[in-house]
Amino acid sequence: MIKKRIYLQANLNNSEDLKLSIFIVAYFIASALNMSIKLIFAVSNATVWSYISSIFFIILFIILLFTIHIVFKRTLLLFVCLEAIFLLIFICSYFMGNADNALLTEKAFFSLGVGVPLFCYVYAIKDKNILYNNFLIISYPLIIIIIFAFIMNSSLIKGNNTYTMSLSYSIMLPVLFQTSAFFKKKHPINLFFAICGTLSIILFGSRGALICIFGYLLYKALLNKIFSAKRFMQWLALGGICAIVLFNIDKVFSYLYAFLTEHGIYSRTLYIITSSDLLYSSGRIDLWSHYWQLICDKPFFGWGVIGGWVSDGLSPHNMLIEYLLAFGIIIGGLICITSVLLLLKPFFVKDRFLLELTVILASANLAMYLVSGDVFEKSLWFIFIALCFTKEPLVPEQETKSVINHLEG
Repeated sequence: MIKKRIYLQANLNNSEDLKLSIFIVAYFIASALNMSIKLIFAVSNATVWSYISSIFFIILFIILLFTIHIVFKRTLLLFVCLEAIFLLIFICSYFMGNADNALLTEKAFFSLGVGVPLFCYVYAIKDKNILYNNFLIISYPLIIIIIFAFIMNSSLIKGNNTYTMSLSYSIMLPVLFQTSAFFKKKHPINLFFAICGTLSIILFGSRGALICIFGYLLYKALLNKIFSAKRFMQWLALGGICAIVLFNIDKVFSYLYAFLTEHGIYSRTLYIITSSDLLYSSGRIDLWSHYWQLICDKPFFGWGVIGGWVSDGLSPHNMLIEYLLAFGIIIGGLICITSVLLLLKPFFVKDRFLLELTVILASANLAMYLVSGDVFEKSLWFIFIALCFTKEPLVPEQETKSVINHLEG
């Protein structure tokens, strides 16, 4: 009888984990489709733009209504505490009077309505393998859709000097999951999707997304503790191929850039590479200097969230500077140190499913440490934090005892 009840309890947990995972991946599907549709059909009318966003919001809200009770059952206290903490942070920032109220409200709405729920959804999932598999499943269609959006983007086809940063980061996460699947299964289809997604970022996207992909490869190399003569030869061969490519990469990119330009397609990333200006800051150094001066002006208590920002598009573009600006050198500094230490979390995770998710999400947030920011509106950051604080799953024997104690209690 006890065994049957354990079996039923395990099935219930898996079913609930699946429902939670569906909401999480639905959010990323909706975000990617929302941006892709607007690019593919060149939506410029503000009303139509708003209608499209509203449709996806309603769909997500309906899924939320059918799944939020599971989160409340598992993490109600955590959910309430996080909502209260973030609400207090934004209220304090409002009364500090240093932020644009409309922009502050926008960031507060995202953090309270999207970031915290996503954190709790991820934290509440017991079997992280279910979440990993769902992310992998949606990565196939998302890569196809976003590449199509890249190609069909009318501004790119007309040759205007623009690029789509938002889509770069949207396709980056599916690329990381495809790369992860290739390392696990060694299946050519995963490598194909990973390469296609990466090439689309190089051609049409931003360098920040490439930082995340290279960061993931570095994590995998550092976490690979198995050494053998065969593996040494594999790495040696790969290094040789990379060396040959690197010695001729300028010619390859120059020919590719010239070919695309002749056909009316402008690639900002290729232009920067062929101009030997890969470290071009796009004005970020001037922004960092400006915001560092603001930090020095109010070193103890900071400016509050969004306080002192020039505008939404001219934010600090660096998560660590953003923390120092918002909370001051003491509190902000502690948050910065903690954020950097969180990057070491993958080296202390033993469960392979939780480890793979943690590596992917750590890599996906690397750009924020260097060239990006807007941390209170980054869903991937909330998910990464949730994974960092997730408890290691119980081994089967411990889990059985836990369930028996729960049932008998």
